[in-house]
Amino acid sequence: MLVIVYVISFANGIKKYATKCMVIYFEHQFFVSKSIIPISIILLINKIYHKMIFDRYRRIL
Repeated sequence: MLVIVYVISFANGIKKYATKCMVIYFEHQFFVSKSIIPISIILLINKIYHKMIFDRYRRIL
């Protein structure tokens, strides 16, 4: 049971790190191109991603 919890937390850590990298990349693209579109896309992806995590944990509980 402890191994499953560890693997889930490790996977969530990787997802969080990947999300941060994507945010940094799109912010860089935003400042280079002066376009609002990349920021809107990353905010939408973040919102959907966090909603999926919340729904998954709500189903488990």
